[in-house]
Amino acid sequence: MANLILEYVLANAAVARSFSGYFANLIGKDSGFFAVTPNDSLNLDFWAFGLVLAATALLCYSTRESSTFNLGTPLVSSLR
Repeated sequence: MANLILEYVLANAAVARSFSGYFANLIGKDSGFFAVTPNDSLNLDFWAFGLVLAATALLCYSTRESSTFNLGTPLVSSLR
């Protein structure tokens, strides 16, 4: 389970980072508008971080709901 969540987080990070630039262009700003660059080798994008955090929270919530459903389905089937 943890490997699946880690895979989704890494894949979503790339998508969220590129979406951040597209969204900045959509609202008429420079593509690096949401990025903070404290030095030459570090580039922080808090908009992308928030998107990844939200997607991970949604994934964890839906995984819990899915496992509850998968637990209940055989119980209901066995009562027939």
